[in-house]
Amino acid sequence: DVQNERYAAAALAAKKQLSNLKPATQDQHYLQKKGCTPTNDIYAAGKTLCVPGYDPNGELLTIAYYYPEYKGYFEGARKHGAMHPIGLDLKNESVKPPPLLITEGYATGNTVHQATGIPTVVAFDGGNIKEVCDELREKYPDALIVICADNDKWMERDDKIGYNKGLKTAREAADKVGG
Repeated sequence: DVQNERYAAAALAAKKQLSNLKPATQDQHYLQKKGCTPTNDIYAAGKTLCVPGYDPNGELLTIAYYYPEYKGYFEGARKHGAMHPIGLDLKNESVKPPPLLITEGYATGNTVHQATGIPTVVAFDGGNIKEVCDELREKYPDALIVICADNDKWMERDDKIGYNKGLKTAREAADKVGG
């Protein structure tokens, strides 16, 4: 269909862009701000951190851009279901991971992986966690899936007292996949 053709074209353009970027280093702005050490397969374009987002088979879908003030994605590319693995080779079908840790953002995923050494998958945002968990459950039916939720308590608003999007979406995803 037409939308899938657009996604494929955007993925090809994203792949070309990645091939022209240098690996991110410790002095990259976002990594310094978050106190992270760079992992493999992340890139820098000036002050912007570029994190590839893959499908569950390791095929590039998009790039998440962590600008100094906000986050964006490769224009026209598919974001839903996109994930960034840390310590896990999605293309290696023989891998049967122990627990899989799922996080929203790159800094959380980086920190969790560095602290535990357990394969970690970045879902990029709370709205994408359920789909990423579904895809990982299908690929790794026996893996223990642990969602390392963002606690969005600080985002509470007067009109939604007690609402915490990070915990809510994480619990829903965990319930759905038996995590």
